[in-house]
Amino acid sequence: MSEKIKISMKERFILAWLTILYETKNTISTSSNPELKTIHEKIRKHMVEEKKEWKRPKYPYYQGYDRIKWTGMRNTEKRIENYGLHKYLKKDWKVLDIGCNMGFVSIETSRFVGQVDALDVNPHIVAIGRDTAQFLSAKNVNFFVSQFEEFNSNNKYDAIFSFANHKTGDGLTDFTIHSYFKKVREYLKPDGLLFFESHNHNHENWNEVDKALDDFFIKIYEKPLVSENKLMKGRVFRILKRK
Repeated sequence: MSEKIKISMKERFILAWLTILYETKNTISTSSNPELKTIHEKIRKHMVEEKKEWKRPKYPYYQGYDRIKWTGMRNTEKRIENYGLHKYLKKDWKVLDIGCNMGFVSIETSRFVGQVDALDVNPHIVAIGRDTAQFLSAKNVNFFVSQFEEFNSNNKYDAIFSFANHKTGDGLTDFTIHSYFKKVREYLKPDGLLFFESHNHNHENWNEVDKALDDFFIKIYEKPLVSENKLMKGRVFRILKRK
């Protein structure tokens, strides 16, 4: 079983402080943008249900999205720009987003590809993604409540997003790092691309991750990710193709 990510007391304090900050910002945003009140209320409803029913670690306000004026730790549009995804995405592509969280990256990238299949094990944040997609009329995004281990599809994908999901904070993965990337490779088309984001290197054995990636993929691009958020520092972004 893959090792659970350990969060320090300092990081827990920062997360709690950010939660209060984003709650305040989003309350102001709702009152300032009445046309978004419906989707904001639905998001909050799912977050309340998650707090009561989801007993695993939660990361509220993890994703932000300018299109619905929702603030979070990671702004969707800035992430996509930082990754440089616009240079690669094509209108006829099928994309798989593993560990999609609230689904905002899946929804935004669906504007530039043919189809996005997005999955996450947490049903409450998947519900946020579904409601947001419906609000924005994003009809080419399919959401699944599933571990990646249990995900089955007849599709082969032109691109797979694995953004800090090969090892999770909730411990809800039965995969080793090696078996995770083995399955990722199986779902890629022969010329498909893996868009990969690491964790902070203090949170994982980078040699293990590097070896697993090298077993199945060829690196074609890499850069360190710059983030103003202290919880997201020390991450690396890679683009890889199948071996």
